[in-house]
Amino acid sequence: MQILRYWSSLNRSGRILLLSSATALLFAPASFAQLSSPTDVAKLVYRKVPTLALENQYIRADSNKQAVESTLVSRIVQYHRSVKGRSPLYRIDWKTTLADYLGIHEVIQPETYPGYAFLKKNPLDSDRISVQKLNATQRNALVQSLVDAYTGGQTASGAVKAPSPSPKAKQPQPAPAYRPVLTPLAVPGSAGSLKTNPIGRPSTPNGGEAQFLK
Repeated sequence: MQILRYWSSLNRSGRILLLSSATALLFAPASFAQLSSPTDVAKLVYRKVPTLALENQYIRADSNKQAVESTLVSRIVQYHRSVKGRSPLYRIDWKTTLADYLGIHEVIQPETYPGYAFLKKNPLDSDRISVQKLNATQRNALVQSLVDAYTGGQTASGAVKAPSPSPKAKQPQPAPAYRPVLTPLAVPGSAGSLKTNPIGRPSTPNGGEAQFLK
Protein backbone atom coordinates (compact mmCIF):
# COMPACT_ATOMS: atom_id res chain seq x y z
CA MET A 1 0.00 0.00 0.00
CA GLN A 2 2.86 2.37 0.74
CA ILE A 3 4.28 1.83 -2.76
CA LEU A 4 0.89 2.45 -4.34
CA ARG A 5 0.45 5.70 -2.41
CA TYR A 6 3.93 6.80 -3.49
CA TRP A 7 3.30 6.18 -7.17
CA SER A 8 -0.14 7.75 -6.88
CA SER A 9 1.47 10.97 -5.68
CA LEU A 10 4.06 10.64 -8.42
CA ASN A 11 1.25 10.39 -10.94
CA ARG A 12 -0.23 13.67 -9.74
CA SER A 13 3.14 15.42 -9.90
CA GLY A 14 3.87 13.78 -13.25
CA ARG A 15 0.96 15.65 -14.79
CA ILE A 16 2.70 18.91 -13.96
CA LEU A 17 5.90 17.67 -15.58
CA LEU A 18 3.94 16.67 -18.66
CA LEU A 19 2.62 20.19 -19.10
CA SER A 20 6.17 21.54 -19.24
CA SER A 21 7.52 18.80 -21.53
CA ALA A 22 6.83 20.72 -24.72
CA THR A 23 8.61 23.77 -23.34
CA ALA A 24 11.59 21.67 -22.20
CA LEU A 25 12.03 20.21 -25.68
CA LEU A 26 12.50 23.69 -27.10
CA PHE A 27 15.69 24.08 -25.06
CA ALA A 28 17.08 20.61 -25.77
CA PRO A 29 20.73 20.38 -26.94
CA ALA A 30 21.68 19.89 -30.57
CA SER A 31 22.15 16.14 -30.07
CA PHE A 32 18.43 15.82 -29.33
CA ALA A 33 17.45 16.72 -32.90
CA GLN A 34 19.84 14.12 -34.29
CA LEU A 35 18.29 11.33 -32.19
CA SER A 36 14.79 11.46 -33.65
CA SER A 37 14.76 7.70 -34.26
CA PRO A 38 14.20 5.33 -31.31
CA THR A 39 16.51 2.89 -33.11
CA ASP A 40 19.41 5.35 -32.91
CA VAL A 41 18.77 5.92 -29.20
CA ALA A 42 18.63 2.18 -28.61
CA LYS A 43 22.02 1.67 -30.26
CA LEU A 44 23.61 4.21 -27.90
CA VAL A 45 21.96 2.64 -24.88
CA TYR A 46 23.05 -0.90 -25.80
CA ARG A 47 26.56 0.40 -26.31
CA LYS A 48 26.64 1.74 -22.75
CA VAL A 49 24.68 -1.10 -21.15
CA PRO A 50 25.49 -4.21 -23.24
CA THR A 51 23.93 -6.57 -20.69
CA LEU A 52 20.41 -5.47 -21.62
CA ALA A 53 18.31 -8.02 -23.49
CA LEU A 54 17.79 -7.27 -27.19
CA GLU A 55 14.39 -8.95 -27.54
CA ASN A 56 14.50 -8.50 -31.33
CA GLN A 57 13.46 -12.03 -32.30
CA TYR A 58 9.96 -11.00 -33.41
CA ILE A 59 8.68 -11.51 -36.97
CA ARG A 60 7.06 -8.82 -39.10
CA ALA A 61 3.53 -9.59 -40.19
CA ASP A 62 3.91 -8.09 -43.66
CA SER A 63 7.17 -9.76 -44.75
CA ASN A 64 7.67 -12.73 -42.39
CA LYS A 65 11.18 -11.41 -41.71
CA GLN A 66 12.80 -10.81 -38.36
CA ALA A 67 12.38 -7.24 -37.15
CA VAL A 68 15.94 -6.87 -35.89
CA GLU A 69 15.59 -3.11 -35.40
CA SER A 70 12.65 -3.53 -33.04
CA THR A 71 14.44 -4.06 -29.72
CA LEU A 72 13.45 -3.84 -26.08
CA VAL A 73 15.02 -0.39 -25.67
CA SER A 74 13.59 1.00 -28.91
CA ARG A 75 10.09 -0.06 -27.83
CA ILE A 76 10.62 1.49 -24.39
CA VAL A 77 11.59 4.75 -26.11
CA GLN A 78 8.55 4.59 -28.41
CA TYR A 79 6.23 3.90 -25.50
CA HIS A 80 7.82 6.68 -23.43
CA ARG A 81 7.68 9.36 -26.11
CA SER A 82 4.95 8.45 -28.61
CA VAL A 83 2.42 6.64 -26.42
CA LYS A 84 2.79 8.55 -23.11
CA GLY A 85 4.22 11.82 -24.43
CA ARG A 86 6.81 12.09 -21.66
CA SER A 87 9.95 14.18 -21.82
CA PRO A 88 13.16 12.25 -22.61
CA LEU A 89 15.34 14.79 -20.79
CA TYR A 90 14.63 13.92 -17.17
CA ARG A 91 15.35 10.85 -15.04
CA ILE A 92 12.05 11.08 -13.19
CA ASP A 93 10.10 10.63 -16.44
CA TRP A 94 12.08 7.52 -17.42
CA LYS A 95 11.66 6.09 -13.93
CA THR A 96 7.92 6.63 -14.29
CA THR A 97 7.96 4.68 -17.55
CA LEU A 98 9.88 1.80 -15.96
CA ALA A 99 7.32 1.84 -13.15
CA ASP A 100 4.68 1.11 -15.77
CA TYR A 101 6.63 -1.98 -16.85
CA LEU A 102 6.99 -3.03 -13.20
CA GLY A 103 3.23 -2.78 -12.73
CA ILE A 104 3.31 -0.17 -9.96
CA HIS A 105 2.17 2.90 -11.92
CA GLU A 106 -0.03 3.13 -15.01
CA VAL A 107 -1.34 0.12 -16.89
CA ILE A 108 0.22 -0.43 -20.34
CA GLN A 109 -2.49 -1.06 -22.89
CA PRO A 110 -1.60 -3.95 -25.26
CA GLU A 111 -3.41 -2.39 -28.24
CA THR A 112 -1.27 0.75 -28.09
CA TYR A 113 2.07 -0.87 -27.28
CA PRO A 114 4.86 -0.40 -29.89
CA GLY A 115 5.09 -3.36 -32.26
CA TYR A 116 1.50 -4.45 -31.86
CA ALA A 117 0.53 -3.14 -35.30
CA PHE A 118 3.30 -4.76 -37.40
CA LEU A 119 4.63 -7.73 -35.41
CA LYS A 120 2.97 -11.15 -35.45
CA LYS A 121 3.22 -11.36 -31.66
CA ASN A 122 2.77 -8.51 -29.23
CA PRO A 123 6.10 -8.12 -27.37
CA LEU A 124 4.53 -6.46 -24.31
CA ASP A 125 4.52 -9.47 -22.00
CA SER A 126 8.14 -10.39 -22.79
CA ASP A 127 9.24 -6.76 -22.41
CA ARG A 128 7.62 -6.58 -18.99
CA ILE A 129 9.43 -9.72 -17.89
CA SER A 130 12.76 -8.37 -19.21
CA VAL A 131 12.39 -5.11 -17.26
CA GLN A 132 11.29 -6.92 -14.11
CA LYS A 133 14.43 -9.07 -14.24
CA LEU A 134 16.64 -5.99 -14.01
CA ASN A 135 18.03 -5.16 -10.57
CA ALA A 136 18.17 -1.63 -9.18
CA THR A 137 21.68 -1.00 -10.51
CA GLN A 138 20.75 -2.10 -14.01
CA ARG A 139 17.59 0.01 -14.02
CA ASN A 140 19.55 3.07 -12.91
CA ALA A 141 22.12 2.44 -15.65
CA LEU A 142 19.32 2.16 -18.22
CA VAL A 143 17.71 5.40 -17.06
CA GLN A 144 21.02 7.29 -17.03
CA SER A 145 22.00 6.07 -20.49
CA LEU A 146 18.63 7.16 -21.88
CA VAL A 147 18.99 10.62 -20.38
CA ASP A 148 22.58 10.91 -21.62
CA ALA A 149 21.48 9.96 -25.14
CA TYR A 150 19.19 12.99 -25.27
CA THR A 151 21.14 15.51 -23.19
CA GLY A 152 24.62 14.81 -24.49
CA GLY A 153 25.88 13.85 -21.03
CA GLN A 154 24.76 17.02 -19.28
CA THR A 155 22.86 16.91 -16.00
CA ALA A 156 19.30 15.75 -16.02
CA SER A 157 18.06 19.29 -15.53
CA GLY A 158 20.15 20.55 -18.44
CA ALA A 159 22.21 22.79 -16.21
CA VAL A 160 25.93 23.05 -16.80
CA LYS A 161 28.18 22.56 -13.83
CA ALA A 162 29.56 25.86 -12.62
CA PRO A 163 33.35 26.24 -12.73
CA SER A 164 35.16 26.12 -9.44
CA PRO A 165 36.08 29.55 -8.10
CA SER A 166 39.66 30.69 -8.59
CA PRO A 167 41.81 31.01 -5.48
CA LYS A 168 41.70 34.43 -3.89
CA ALA A 169 44.75 36.65 -4.38
CA LYS A 170 46.69 37.52 -1.28
CA GLN A 171 45.66 40.86 0.12
CA PRO A 172 48.53 43.31 0.85
CA GLN A 173 49.24 43.61 4.55
CA PRO A 174 48.98 47.16 6.02
CA ALA A 175 52.24 48.83 7.08
CA PRO A 176 52.87 48.74 10.83
CA ALA A 177 51.99 51.95 12.68
CA TYR A 178 54.94 54.21 13.59
CA ARG A 179 55.65 54.20 17.31
CA PRO A 180 58.30 56.75 18.43
CA VAL A 181 60.77 55.66 21.11
CA LEU A 182 60.50 57.96 24.15
CA THR A 183 63.61 58.76 26.24
CA PRO A 184 62.93 58.44 30.00
CA LEU A 185 63.20 61.68 32.05
CA ALA A 186 66.17 62.09 34.40
CA VAL A 187 65.47 61.75 38.09
CA PRO A 188 66.73 64.73 40.23
CA GLY A 189 69.95 63.90 42.08
CA SER A 190 70.84 61.04 39.76
CA ALA A 191 73.75 60.75 37.39
CA GLY A 192 71.39 61.63 34.57
CA SER A 193 71.24 65.20 35.79
CA LEU A 194 74.87 65.71 34.73
CA LYS A 195 73.96 64.98 31.07
CA THR A 196 73.32 67.84 28.73
CA ASN A 197 69.73 68.87 28.27
CA PRO A 198 67.93 68.52 24.94
CA ILE A 199 69.18 71.90 23.64
CA GLY A 200 72.87 71.12 24.43
CA ARG A 201 73.38 73.34 27.52
CA PRO A 202 74.67 71.98 30.84
CA SER A 203 72.11 71.34 33.48
CA THR A 204 71.61 74.11 36.01
CA PRO A 205 72.85 73.13 39.54
CA ASN A 206 70.12 72.77 42.07
CA GLY A 207 69.78 75.07 45.03
CA GLY A 208 72.02 73.04 47.37
CA GLU A 209 74.95 72.88 44.93
CA ALA A 210 74.84 76.65 44.28
CA GLN A 211 75.05 77.38 47.99
CA PHE A 212 78.05 75.07 48.40
CA LEU A 213 79.97 76.84 45.60
CA LYS A 214 79.67 80.26 47.19
